[in-house]
Amino acid sequence: MTLIGLPLGIEEILLTAVIVFITTLIYKFLINQNEMKEVKEKQREHQAKMKEVQNTNPEEAKRIMTEMLALSNKQLKMSMKPMIVSLIIFFIALPIISEAYGDKTVALDSNTGNFTLDGTNYTLALNEGKINLDGIQCNIPCDEQTIGNYEWNILMDNNSTVRLSRIVVLLPFSLPYFENDLGWLAWYIIISLVLSFVFRKILGVVV
Repeated sequence: MTLIGLPLGIEEILLTAVIVFITTLIYKFLINQNEMKEVKEKQREHQAKMKEVQNTNPEEAKRIMTEMLALSNKQLKMSMKPMIVSLIIFFIALPIISEAYGDKTVALDSNTGNFTLDGTNYTLALNEGKINLDGIQCNIPCDEQTIGNYEWNILMDNNSTVRLSRIVVLLPFSLPYFENDLGWLAWYIIISLVLSFVFRKILGVVV
C-alpha cells in the first residue's frame, strides 16, 4: 500500500517535491547568497583568465590556479552546513520511501516462500528456474509481472532468495543506464535533479 493512495510515480513526485523544496530552502537561508554569487563570479573570471594565459604565462596561470583553489575551498565551507542538514533529512526520508515503494524479498524454504503484500498473503514456488505465483508462470528473470496492484520484475538474489523489484514508472522509451522500467530510487534521482534545478531557479538559490 502506498502512502496516500495515488499512482506510484505521481505519489513519489509529490513526496520528492516536498523533500527537494525543504532542502532548497535550507540552502537559501544557511548560505549567504550574495557572498556565494560573488564567489561564483570570481570563479568565472579566473577561468576566463586561465584560458588566456595558460599557454603564454605559466607563472600567472599558477597564481590564478591557486586563487581558484582558494575560492573552491571557500565555496565548499559555505555549503557544508546546509549539505549536512540536507543529508540528515534525506536519510530520515530514505527508509520511508523505500518501505512504501521498494522491493520485496522472499526467502525460500524447499523452493517455496511466502510473503504479504498490502494485506494479501502470497505463496511463491520455484521449480527449475520457473516461478509459479498467483497464476503467474514464467522463467526467471520475469519482467513486468502484475502482482496485486503493481508491476514487478522478478529476479533471483541467490539460491534461496527471490526479489520482487517494484516498477514505479514504466516509460514508453528507454533512458541510458535506467532503461524504461524505473524503480523508486531511479525515479527519485531523476525527479530530484529536475525539481532541484526548478526550485533553485524560482527561489534564486546559488550553491
